[in-house]
Amino acid sequence: MRDLIHYELDFGQLGVKIQDALEMLHISDDSSDPIYNEVEQIFGQLPQICNIRGDIVIYDHVEVLHKEGKIRAGVFEIEPRQRICTYMKGIEGMAAFICTAGEKFTTLTRQLNDGSNFLAGFIVDTFGSIIVEKSMDYIQGQLQMDIQRAGLLITNRYSPGYCLWPLAGQRELFNLFPENKSGISLTESCLMTPMKSVSGIIGIGRDVKKLRYKCDICNDFTCVYRNIKQRNI
Repeated sequence: MRDLIHYELDFGQLGVKIQDALEMLHISDDSSDPIYNEVEQIFGQLPQICNIRGDIVIYDHVEVLHKEGKIRAGVFEIEPRQRICTYMKGIEGMAAFICTAGEKFTTLTRQLNDGSNFLAGFIVDTFGSIIVEKSMDYIQGQLQMDIQRAGLLITNRYSPGYCLWPLAGQRELFNLFPENKSGISLTESCLMTPMKSVSGIIGIGRDVKKLRYKCDICNDFTCVYRNIKQRNI
């Protein structure tokens, strides 16, 4: 295991655009639309709302047990199931990650909903989802550059709750972190706090590949990776 790498990002590093939310909300880019104006107003507040933090820890020697649907990393073991183990074929190492957009997205969304401003609450929630994924895009990009300098490649990232990896797998995943500088915790039901957080794994190796997410064989239409695939088509 290598040392944990901690990230603290500014909103301006992410390249988030107002169009990112308009696409997810299926709203046209029309300044005369009152919903567009609401999105624009909240977009201007994002630098003050964000408190982006993330951690990555890299395990240099891992073993993929495909039949069992498990991956061993040092003394630890996670069970992402056979599908993800297939995507991890050929890995020599593995990066575990956690990342959050910050607590204010949760508190502000609740405040707006409690005040019956459900539209604004939904827009804030949508931006929170966008920002945490953009943050992981940035962190994964940094990881990829570091790995390439060593002549290695990375896989896509995969998270508990997706691709048949049970959400309860969060507990095993969090055990991989020697410390948690990002302050992300788990509830009894394995949901992350703050809510706008992500976790998962990325494979590392000389012969691994980034594959297209196999969304055509999955019926989870709320999956963020399905949305990533559709954006890249």
